[in-house]
Amino acid sequence: MLIIRPNALRIKRFRDLKADLRTKRDRLLVGIDIAKRQHVAQVRLAHTRILDKHLEIANTPAGFAQCWTQLEQRQRETGTREIVCAVEPTGTYHQALATFLESHGVDVVLVCNHVAALNRRTLDRTWGKSDAKDAHNLCELLERGLVRFYSLPDGPAAALRRLVRLLRAARVERAACQVRWRNTLRPALGPAGEPLPATLLGQLPPAVQAWERTAGRAASPPPSPPGSPSSVPTSWPGSRRRRGASPPWRPPWSRSRRPCQRTRCS
Repeated sequence: MLIIRPNALRIKRFRDLKADLRTKRDRLLVGIDIAKRQHVAQVRLAHTRILDKHLEIANTPAGFAQCWTQLEQRQRETGTREIVCAVEPTGTYHQALATFLESHGVDVVLVCNHVAALNRRTLDRTWGKSDAKDAHNLCELLERGLVRFYSLPDGPAAALRRLVRLLRAARVERAACQVRWRNTLRPALGPAGEPLPATLLGQLPPAVQAWERTAGRAASPPPSPPGSPSSVPTSWPGSRRRRGASPPWRPPWSRSRRPCQRTRCS
């Protein structure tokens, strides 16, 4: 069972880190570029030298254990006790590694994606981009203290955050399915201006049937016969406007300007 410090202690620890990240030298700094299958890290002694320029971490429990063994070896070589890891949030791929490191007493912090992208231009002004360069960039930002707090809520707060994330993803997926039905699948079944036959509509899933009925209600009403009051748009010049309605908009260059009236001074 992984044991993680409560957020109150981690917040206090993060404030202490922000105060001396730019000056303290007796700690290991690790910048980890997050990926789906294999992470790449750089390990350095703070403000001194780079120890591991390219350290590969498999996104598996065995890979995490091998990484921790390497960090413990570097700790014994340098005589340091603190380890601070900086990760760039990439979806949810970083959560497993961050939880593993936090359970072993490592301080995990976040680096803003926008700040990392801007700082990359100052380090290497080329179009080349690799995982090793990204890990080096994260280490540079960590040494300068440009990091954020990594929140790990537990209990009901963690469950609520997970449910909210799932709800947002479900809403995005539902909107994408509606657009695909309206723009691709529905026109293939018949003219979009005509309702589907009842037999065909009954064979569709209930959700799609609801979308079709909603689209039918939202369709614009048929045009009124010419000459009726509703057929005359209110934005035409000379047409009558309803009381309280705003006047039709006209571009500034077409508005008539009243001539300037000069008064004589007696």
